[in-house]
Amino acid sequence: MDQKIKDGAKPSRSKAQLDEELQAAKLRATTDSSPPVEAMETSAADRSSRLAVKAELLKKVRILRSDASRGLEVKGSDPNKSYTWVNVHPSRRVFFEGQGFTVCRDPKVVTSWRREDGTHIRGDLILYECDKEWKEALTAFDDLSAIEAMEGSQETFLAFAEQNKVPAQIPTD
Repeated sequence: MDQKIKDGAKPSRSKAQLDEELQAAKLRATTDSSPPVEAMETSAADRSSRLAVKAELLKKVRILRSDASRGLEVKGSDPNKSYTWVNVHPSRRVFFEGQGFTVCRDPKVVTSWRREDGTHIRGDLILYECDKEWKEALTAFDDLSAIEAMEGSQETFLAFAEQNKVPAQIPTD
């Protein structure tokens, strides 16, 4: 814009219009209900506290899920195996089979829903199994992925702020 003025061209808006727009922007900024950037800054202790709360909520969800599946007990199961009930929809079955689960046909496993072909089906659920160590590794991976996603959201926010030229910084302890 300065180059155009130096070359003799007139700016598209007058100085008075620019001052007016600036004053309107300042008024909007002071009446905006969003907190200032400084108020959004948090310490590492606050972030750690929030992660602890989220981890505690995750534990509660897992407890609720296990309570909800009490009617789906698996008896006579191999202690080295992990069992889970999976929706029979093809996409869910493909997902679990891709994770290393197989349909349980173990004759020692006892449920109230055993079929002649050796499978266990209750309504739209079918019993799958996998090695217990593998299931524990999958669970640990899921937990780590969730924590990394939470921590990664800070970097995503900072990158977005930088891209949109909004001042933001990583809080320090």
